Amino acid sequence: MIVVLTGDRNAGKTTVVAKTVAELRASGISVAGFYAPDSDEGKDLVAASTGDRIPFARRGEPGPAEVGVGRFAISREALETGIEWAAQPSDVLVADEIGRLERDGGGFAPVIENCKRDPDRGILLSVRREVVPDVLADVPAETPSRRFVVTDGNRDCLPQELTALLVDDVKQG
Repeated sequence: MIVVLTGDRNAGKTTVVAKTVAELRASGISVAGFYAPDSDEGKDLVAASTGDRIPFARRGEPGPAEVGVGRFAISREALETGIEWAAQPSDVLVADEIGRLERDGGGFAPVIENCKRDPDRGILLSVRREVVPDVLADVPAETPSRRFVVTDGNRDCLPQELTALLVDDVKQG
């Protein structure tokens, strides 16, 4: 099953992902991949499996080891690390902050392509609204998918709902 979270900027998508990861791990479900919470400098990349953190994005113009996306300079090294984290075996794959870079074939695009062909594990994606159709394109018709829009009204209860959905999917798989 592919679960897609979307919503307005600062709606709490990454917070929902982080809480869902914590609940999945507490439930004994193995997770791989990453999420990208805000940090003092911009955003960190956090390994869903271990909680390890590395700098991911900073506000400003990109340097030679970075790629520019909107107002952020994204670390190429962090992108490679995120792809490695997502390749780890797990019950559930998590990928946060999927947006224009991936739509254009960069960034975490290999993770998205691999998850479309990975029916053996649950998948939780946080995706910018404008790229959801691109992310869900080419998903095999037999692959179940659910989309949730994160809002102020549901972001506190979504982690429990998503955890239950993904745990059920893993147990049925």
